[in-house]
This record gives sequence, C-alpha cells and structure tokens, in this order.
Amino acid sequence: MSDDAREQLDRDAGLNAQSQRRLARAIGWVRAHKLLAMAGLVSAGVAMLLVGIMTLGRGSTDGGATVAAAVAALDAGDFSRAATLAEAARRSEQTATEDWAALYFVLGELAFRDAESDFETHKKPLYAIAASHFEQSRDRGFPLGRAARGYLLLGQCLYQVGRTAEARDALAESLRAGVAEPWQVHRLLAEAYLNDSQPDYQAALTHNAELLADTSRDPDQQHAAKLQRAQILFHLGDTAATAQLLAEIPDDSSLRGEILLVKGLLLLDEARRMSEGAVRSDEHADGPVDAARIREEYREAVDVLSRAQAEDSLRSRITRKAAYLVAVCYYETGQYRAALDRFTRVGDIYVDTPEALSSKLYEAEILQQFDQPDLAVTSFRQVLRMADAPDRYRNEWIPLDELRRRIQAAFEFWLAAGKYQAAVELARSLYPLFSRDLAARWEADAERQWGQALLNAAESLPYGESVSARNEGLEHLRLAGRGYLRSARLRYTSREYPEDVWTAAQNYLAGQGYGQATIILREYLSNEARVHRSEALVDLGEALLASGHRDEAVGYLQECIDVFPQEAPVYRARLLLSRAA
Repeated sequence: MSDDAREQLDRDAGLNAQSQRRLARAIGWVRAHKLLAMAGLVSAGVAMLLVGIMTLGRGSTDGGATVAAAVAALDAGDFSRAATLAEAARRSEQTATEDWAALYFVLGELAFRDAESDFETHKKPLYAIAASHFEQSRDRGFPLGRAARGYLLLGQCLYQVGRTAEARDALAESLRAGVAEPWQVHRLLAEAYLNDSQPDYQAALTHNAELLADTSRDPDQQHAAKLQRAQILFHLGDTAATAQLLAEIPDDSSLRGEILLVKGLLLLDEARRMSEGAVRSDEHADGPVDAARIREEYREAVDVLSRAQAEDSLRSRITRKAAYLVAVCYYETGQYRAALDRFTRVGDIYVDTPEALSSKLYEAEILQQFDQPDLAVTSFRQVLRMADAPDRYRNEWIPLDELRRRIQAAFEFWLAAGKYQAAVELARSLYPLFSRDLAARWEADAERQWGQALLNAAESLPYGESVSARNEGLEHLRLAGRGYLRSARLRYTSREYPEDVWTAAQNYLAGQGYGQATIILREYLSNEARVHRSEALVDLGEALLASGHRDEAVGYLQECIDVFPQEAPVYRARLLLSRAA
C-alpha cells in the first residue's frame, strides 16, 4: 500500500473516531433530555420538508442549461428526455426570460407529436395545446434557425383546430422564412383554402399548381397532388376533369382508399343529378330518369364507398368520410331509419369532426320529422356546440350559410307545429354560431307565439283550465318582453334599438307586466321623438293606471290628447281618462 493511501486511511479513521465520540455524546444528551429531543426532531423534519418543497418549486438545475439540454434531446429524437427536461425548466424559477421562446418551442413540438400519434377523437385538444405553445414561442421570437419550422407547425395546428385564416397566415410566413419543405406548405395551403367555411377554390388551385409543377417528387407525392386537384375540381363542379385525373392515378396507388372516396362522391353527384330530373353527365336522352335507375346509381355509390372503408386499415379519416356519405345515400333514397342509425353511429364515434357535426345535423332533422322534439333538441345542441363560432367553423360537407339556414328552418318548423318549448330551447343554444341579439329575438318570438297560443286556447277551455292557461300565457308574453329587451340592449347603438324597446314594452303590456312596461316606455319616450309617440303616451298612461299611479297616468293621457289630437290613440286616451275620473 502506498504512503498516500495509508495517510488517507489514517485520516478516515481519525474522522470516524471523532464522529463516533460526537454520536455517543449526542445519544447521551437525548437520553437525558427526551422531550427537548423530540421537539427538535419535529422542527428538523418540518424544516427539511419546507426545503424540499422550495427546491421542487425552484428546480435543482440551471434553467438555461436545462432548456438547452431539452432542445438537444429534441433534435436527437430523444422525446422522453426532452419532455422531462422541458417540464423541469418550466417549473424552475431559474429559467431566464430569453430561454422561454426555446422552451415553448420544445413544448409545442412535443404536443404536436402527441397529436399526430393519438386517436382521431383526441387530436383536436392536443393540437390546441401545441398551437398555444407555438404562439407563445412566436410572440417571444422563435429560436434562431427555427422560425420556418415554427410557423409551419403553428399553421398545421391552427388548421386542425378550425382557425383556418390564422393557419394560412402562419403557413405563408413559413414560406417567407425559407421553410425546408415548401411542397408540404403549398399542400396545406391548398387544403386550407379548399376546406374553409368560405372556400376559395381558385387560391386552392394556385397552390396545388405549385405541387404539380415540382417534378422532383416521388410518384406517391405526384399522385397526391393530382388527387387534391381532382377534389378541388369536383367542388367546382367539373366532374369530367375530376374523373380524368383519377384515371391517371394507378390502381395500385397507396391512395386507393382516397381515390375510391372521390369516385363515390362522383357517383353520389350523378345520382343527385338524376333524381333532379337530369340525365347522367355522359349520356344524352329526353325526359327524366326512372326511379329504378336512380336507386341503382345510389347503390353503386354505396358499394364504392364501402370499398373505400375496406381500404382504410386504420379505420380513421377515410372510414368516417365514407361512412357519413353512405348514410347520406340512405337518407336521399328515403330510407330514414337506416340513415338515422348510420348518422348516429358516425356522430357518436367520430366526435368533433366535420362528419360528426354533419351527421348530428341530419340526425336532428330526422328526429324532428319523427316528432321526437326532446331528442331532436339534444342533437341540434350538439351540432351548435361543435360548430362553435363562425370564424372557427370548417366543414367540407355543409357550408356555414347552409348550416345556419337549416337551423333556422328547424326553428321555424317547430313554431309552425306549435312545439314552442323545443323552439325556445333551440334558440337558447344558438350563440355563438348566431349573434347574441338574434338568439334573444328568436327566443322572444317563440315565447310570444307560445303565450298568444295559450291565451287563444284559454277562451275555449272550462273555467278552471282557462284561468291556468291564461296565467301561463301571460307569463310567456312577459318572457317575450324580457327577450326583446335583451335584444335591444345588445344592439344599443343600432337604428333598430328604439323599435326593439317598443316591441319589448308591447309584450310586457300584453302580459300585464305593468311595472316593467312603465320603465321601458319611459325609456322609449326619452329616445324616440316621433314614431309610436302618441301610442306610447297612452300605453304608459294605461300601465300607470294599472299600477295605481292615477295622477301621473292622467298627465300622460292628457299630453297625448293635447299634442296629437288627430291621431287614433287619442280615442283610447279619452276612454282611459274617463275610467280614471
């Protein structure tokens, strides 16, 4: 053994002996002072716990070094380690302000990977998280050399969550930043223009042309570009060019499922043309097509769409699109029960997808026709929830204007059928697809018609039932007044405001809500100088009389007589004055 080793052993032995003597003295003290020792141990434990909590909160490593390590792990493909390091840096108080742009970039990349690999129904929330991280990184300035990719991934995430206009802006920025894969960006931009709530097919064609012009791409990518162009041309109504492009893609292409899907759409389009009295686009004949041929065209469409589903081994995007279109075929051939079953299945399985929304809309309309208002309202509410705000709506099957039109048709159907409860519940769910003031007016319209229907019915009912129906009718008229007033408040600065206030007052009066009518009529008279003024003075006088304010009522009634002696409301004013005398 060397001299240095022996010297180290001697030092260790001396230290051990010293430690043992100190430990012996400590044990002796503890035995002599048991209570004090216990208190000290408790205090020490609490102190250690606090230190542990503070250490956990701050992080035990330098924040900047941790972020750099997370970026390195991300670049190396070690995503588990990158996630661990990014979380540590996020929790650390030592992470400097200038490091957060890189940290959010890493978090965005990781969330994007999770979204890409997760189940279809779980993707949207993950894309939303990733988009939020990339936005935070962008706002702080993407890390050096990563702006192009940052904008690309941000654009993809925004598109997936329905923020299509913002997605296009981000994708355009990625091109300006010199993205490594411009082909991919043009493909996404074409898709974003094609599937917007207000599609821009010419812009989609422009970006698709960039794909077709790149002859360096492998066959699968070239076929994908042709398929996308076929889809755009189909939406433009050029079915012949669509079919020609599909014919140029080999049968053994990896896109076979997508191709069959578009072929199914072509057959469905032909069936619709035939059912409208036309002939096949490739035929020339006089007169309408017989029903048997139309049914056969729909059957062929169902067969092709079913084959498209069989090609989709992952049972995801192609499957849900084809399943939805099969349900549409059943619906358009009058097989409503079979269609309802299929729409319900698509809506329940593929939640928060365009096909789910479209299926739920059909489901709601079928249930409405089957006179099942409670179930139909539930389905309509699901549609409105999935549709969200107009600027986030994206659905290739049902454009925004059509969706609004069909919702309005459902509302009017229930009003005409006397299903007022369903109409009211639907109106209460309209926002944000419709504006708040429109939703308030529709609800008020339903309450007004409901109240008037009850008052009309009360006239032919036995006394006891008549009183109950009348009281309920008056209550609904007051609710209508409240709804119209809410609508007025929501568009206070518009030209319609005085008329909205007037309508609210009229419904409160009709519902014998005299106190509220008095308040609203005073407001109306202070804002409107001419329209309905004489009538408003008489109405206010009547409301005040009914509320027991005789002297004030007489003043308004007399003002009507003095200021508007030639107008029709004067006769009612004189009658009310005679009653007040």
